[in-house]
Amino acid sequence: MNNNFNALIISDIHYKEDYENNETVNKYINKFIEKALELHENNPFDCLLIIGDIAFSGEANEYDILKEKMKSLLDKIPCFPIVGNHDNSWVYLKEALGEKDNINLENLFKIQNNEFIEDNSKFEKAFKNFNNFFKKKCKKDNNIEQHFCEKSFSGYSYFKKKNILLVKLNSSFKSFGQGVIEKYYREFVKNKNDNNLLKKELEKFTGGSLNQMGQQTYLFDYFNKRFMTDINNIKEEYTPQIITLCHHPPNWLNWEERFKKSNYADNQLYFDGVVKLTDLLITGHEHIPMNNLNTLSRFEHSCKHLQMGAFLDYHYVDKSYSSEHPALKFPNNWFSVLTIQNSDLKIDNYTLKFEEGQHADYKWKIDENSSNTYPFLTNLVKKPKQTPITKNKIENEQVTNKTPTLVNKNSRDIIDIIQKKRNAKFEIISEEKGFLKTKRKELNGTYVEYFIFKNSLEEAFKQFKEIETEGDKKRMIEEKPFWKDFLSIIKNIDKKQLPVIAFYDFVTKCDDKSYNLLYNKRLITFHSLKHLFFSFENFEELFIFKELKITYDCFNV
Repeated sequence: MNNNFNALIISDIHYKEDYENNETVNKYINKFIEKALELHENNPFDCLLIIGDIAFSGEANEYDILKEKMKSLLDKIPCFPIVGNHDNSWVYLKEALGEKDNINLENLFKIQNNEFIEDNSKFEKAFKNFNNFFKKKCKKDNNIEQHFCEKSFSGYSYFKKKNILLVKLNSSFKSFGQGVIEKYYREFVKNKNDNNLLKKELEKFTGGSLNQMGQQTYLFDYFNKRFMTDINNIKEEYTPQIITLCHHPPNWLNWEERFKKSNYADNQLYFDGVVKLTDLLITGHEHIPMNNLNTLSRFEHSCKHLQMGAFLDYHYVDKSYSSEHPALKFPNNWFSVLTIQNSDLKIDNYTLKFEEGQHADYKWKIDENSSNTYPFLTNLVKKPKQTPITKNKIENEQVTNKTPTLVNKNSRDIIDIIQKKRNAKFEIISEEKGFLKTKRKELNGTYVEYFIFKNSLEEAFKQFKEIETEGDKKRMIEEKPFWKDFLSIIKNIDKKQLPVIAFYDFVTKCDDKSYNLLYNKRLITFHSLKHLFFSFENFEELFIFKELKITYDCFNV
């Protein structure tokens, strides 16, 4: 018997009804199914994991058409989808809010997280079409113990023979989306002759931001009541390897859920508890290009984080290619194969490649540069109970000057610090006002261009938020000091040898707790900046940004 656990993983399909007769998209999906079945024949998959955003707008036809196209795959492999923000049907959400034509967003934003499932059962319809996809067309396996709640669309699945526990969370009940909010607020302010009214109303109910970042919830309170006793019992009796699935990465959580500590004595689970409980966290949503990830991210307590890219990234079809070949039209799309054998975790990533020549064709091929094997050890040690971190506590610490501040370092010191931390050799090529152009020596003896932006993260984020409010975004981004420098780099890079871009903050020496609080805050800012930039539309010069390897770190010096 094969004791390996093998999972096929895709995320962010965004299937639209008008894709049904789209030749390019059909070729793309058919080639995927052909490759997936070939892999399944050689080394059978235990499951297909879909990390949210199956449909584009959560409508029934989108699921129905996709189910039919993927029938040969779904008939052979048990499918475990989780919901994403695009699986949230706005039609049903409007009905749940008691609105027919327009939406009173004041009522919408006043809704507390758990009211969605505890106080208003009508919100269940938000994922009605997703639920039909999950229940009717996904192959069942008697060796898999399934527990799924149709009120919260979360639960867990236990693979008894493989001793793998999947924890499935839902982060998408409050994913209304920027386009939806703008559309209905414009109806709200129509004919009122006040150009600033839309902005005023948005500031009143959303804090001035249309971004979903920091507003999502994993609905932990409900999940704890329904599932945590069973999960802890399985964990204590069988010590399974645990994989947690959720569409939104943790940096999209609201503040309270992101930093509230778990309390095992009360059998509660919050994000810190997820990290302690989980060996591997798999998320989607951000459409990260595969070559942006050197290795798995690692949280505290040894939990690893696999951040999936998009399977069908409708935003970023590269229009510079005239060919209809899907491999050229969708350069940032990929899927993964996860294999767990004993204490090793292996991830193989596949992209669609176009092969020229007499028998020109496109095929899904493994990307050797991004496929790796990692140690995969179950977290058995429970840490002692910790005092929850609160907003007031953090604010008080800032008042007492314990929060580190940015400190200037000369170029040679910066390189010395990074070399020691990274165990790598850097050579300065040139120095500009806001950044260093360097090259880093790789293990194989080659060099990679490495741009180091010093203490620039906050300024970059501030300038980009200002750009968001301007009409001519392209002109504004070319004039803002930071983005002017950044754009000059983008325009002059060699697309065949993409550089690494790093945001590095250097802060005054301080205690570990103060440093960690600052680092968490900066990391959320970094992820926010990446997502804002990735969603920056109609700016072809910056398409290459999605291909770059972009990192962030904060040095406590």
